[in-house]
Amino acid sequence: MSQRLPAQVDALRFAEAGRHLAGNVPLAGLKRLAPLLASTAGEAWVELDFGLDAQGVAYVRSRIKADLDLLCQRCLERMTQGVDAETLFGIVGSAQDAERLPERYEPLIVSDRRLFVADLVEDELLLSLPIVPKHADEECPASQQLAQANEEADVTEEKVNPFAILSRLKDD
Repeated sequence: MSQRLPAQVDALRFAEAGRHLAGNVPLAGLKRLAPLLASTAGEAWVELDFGLDAQGVAYVRSRIKADLDLLCQRCLERMTQGVDAETLFGIVGSAQDAERLPERYEPLIVSDRRLFVADLVEDELLLSLPIVPKHADEECPASQQLAQANEEADVTEEKVNPFAILSRLKDD
């Protein structure tokens, strides 16, 4: 049985308490990601560790695992893209605060202390998508057909030397 995460949390209160959350987020509920997927079946497994570092910076360490069904742009067949993303966020209230974060943190702006868990998960999954989804060369039917066609073309194509006529003129 899968454990559901809360829709929103008080990020600063969770950081002060050192809370840990783990559970699943249904892919079908991620409205910005859904149009990019071949199927919205399945869930993303999410683990969030909140805390304060030695300098008092509130943070959340996220780990997200999912298998996303995408369309290969070479063969237009379904393919699975595994995602295993881990990110360390510094929780801040504004863009100005984000500029003062130590470099090891990605800024996570939560102006009213509320963190919408599904939005964070969706953002990370969107960032993990390849620009052009495609199978590995050895797995893609279109790639294999193209390679075979290229091999056949190389065998049957006669090499034409544009300078061959010059050698005939030289002989005359």
